Amino acid sequence: MTTDRTTAPDDLAPQASRLWAGEGEDRIDVSCVRTERYSLSFGSPGTVPLGRLLATTRDRYDCSTVYFVADQACLTVLGTARDEAAKHGLRTLGVSGLTGQESVKSIGSVRRIWREMSAAGVLRRTLVVGIGGGVTCDVTGFIASTYMRGVPYALLPTTLMAQVDAAIGGKTGFNLHGQKNLIGAFHHPVGVVIDPGTMALLPDRVIANGLAEVIKVAVIGCPELFEIVAATTLDEVRSDPALAGTVVRLAVREKLRQLSRDPMEVGDLRRPLNFGHCVGHAIEAELGYAWLHGECVAAGMAVASRLGERTGHTAPALLTRLVDTLAGFGLPVHVPNGIDQAVWKHLDRIACVRNGALHIVVPERLGSSVSLPTWPSEVAWDDVR
Repeated sequence: MTTDRTTAPDDLAPQASRLWAGEGEDRIDVSCVRTERYSLSFGSPGTVPLGRLLATTRDRYDCSTVYFVADQACLTVLGTARDEAAKHGLRTLGVSGLTGQESVKSIGSVRRIWREMSAAGVLRRTLVVGIGGGVTCDVTGFIASTYMRGVPYALLPTTLMAQVDAAIGGKTGFNLHGQKNLIGAFHHPVGVVIDPGTMALLPDRVIANGLAEVIKVAVIGCPELFEIVAATTLDEVRSDPALAGTVVRLAVREKLRQLSRDPMEVGDLRRPLNFGHCVGHAIEAELGYAWLHGECVAAGMAVASRLGERTGHTAPALLTRLVDTLAGFGLPVHVPNGIDQAVWKHLDRIACVRNGALHIVVPERLGSSVSLPTWPSEVAWDDVR
């Protein structure tokens, strides 16, 4: 989906309308509005979309410099992006590297990059560009949201998970004390350039990791996408750019449609996008991020669907298709042995944080889901985990 930002830089500041009351009144109502529009473009970094994004950002924000935060596995893309920046009059101030592993999604990495940006002379009008997978996108976005109270940033997501999830929606953050994304902010980029062709370079596990997120949005809202993914293989996704492009575009559109209902996650814990995440986050925490995020979500979706089948919400045929599709990509469909009771206790802690409610999303049929507020007493954990 591509949209055009119609607001000038000066207009992006919160607009305060004050309703002054008469003498003796002691309240002033202030309305703060910030509307952000940006483009999600498809194409390789060396083609038109990145050049257009750089030129537009340069003119709109009066940028003359750029700073990169890049996954160390993406040096080729980084080189291309630096060349494009130079072509459009943007001088590179420096580069901060990340490994892309979940362990670097930490306050230590954030502090380091803050220091490196300050030493390089990054200012409010410097464009920060994040290049890499989900970890790099999340960290770059958070840094951009906090450095000098917010600087413009763009993302070049290079993994399927980043393209359909981390780079979409303006959610940024890092992990703290073993809790995923405990610290974060909503801060939208000025643009995202998605290249589905990067799938050709990704290993099976990384592609499958992203497909778990694709399957999630397909089940909750896009039957067409589920049918495409259920009929394909990892090799086909990797070798067929047209197929990869279709999968990414449909997944992005569905996620944006879902986000439009509650873009700032004001408090709707029942929303369909949480499918697989209740149990998935518990697995992630108990394993210390030994599994990839999509692998944890895959197991979480399988557990939630088995729970739905036993409560009469999920059709047995859908459960079978979902589990078979996940397993066909090598994704886990059970909570790993040895931590199953710890995961169950983790769910209790989640319920305590949510005032006694879990809000487990279970599918009813393709394109439809329902939220169970608590764990049904008639369903044993060992029967579905």
